[in-house]
Amino acid sequence: MILDLRGNDFPFGPILPGSFDVTDAATGTTATVSAGAFKHLEVSGHTVGAASTKVHGASIGRYSSGAGVHSSFFDNHKVDGWNNRDYIQIAFDHDATFEWAVFGSVSHVASVALLTDTSGDGEIGIGDTTWGPVGFGSLPGYHGYKFAKAPEGVNIASQTFGFLAPDWKSSWKLAAVSFDVKSPTFNDENPSPVPLPASGLLLVAGLGGLGLARRRRNKS
Repeated sequence: MILDLRGNDFPFGPILPGSFDVTDAATGTTATVSAGAFKHLEVSGHTVGAASTKVHGASIGRYSSGAGVHSSFFDNHKVDGWNNRDYIQIAFDHDATFEWAVFGSVSHVASVALLTDTSGDGEIGIGDTTWGPVGFGSLPGYHGYKFAKAPEGVNIASQTFGFLAPDWKSSWKLAAVSFDVKSPTFNDENPSPVPLPASGLLLVAGLGGLGLARRRRNKS
């Protein structure tokens, strides 16, 4: 399944929500997408340490190039590591496996850290596992968009995932994410995996087409 996180919010518009739901039509699976941020992030090995503290009241916006997080009054509308370590949390009610993600508005020097809820409390936080930071791969011909995927041979499975800007140099928006997910009501015993980067390229081509159509409507 592919979650499309783009939208038409304005960076400095009305108060944004802390979360929203996205439902995949093919499987009937619903994911809750929410904003989060660490004020202080301690990582020991690959585990979020007990000294880590989170920011309360972060909000999430859906923009033309992807979802971004506001975690303070002066924070910009991207997922970034300035001031706080912003992240986007995606939660299911059953297990899913991360496949790949497409990012928009990526800063020149940036990376993403993946997190999974190994503590089992239903949210990203202390005791959870970090994967990365992971570097971005290019999508030739699509300026400003990049992709990241699970390391070869590594199964990143959980019910709750986090996409974190790990340092002050990292800044991006999360445009779309692909998961291999089994809905309790989905009857296909062997759902086909979604390839990368081919699907990423098709997805971004769609992003460009929709953006062009939107600009034409605005001009008219």
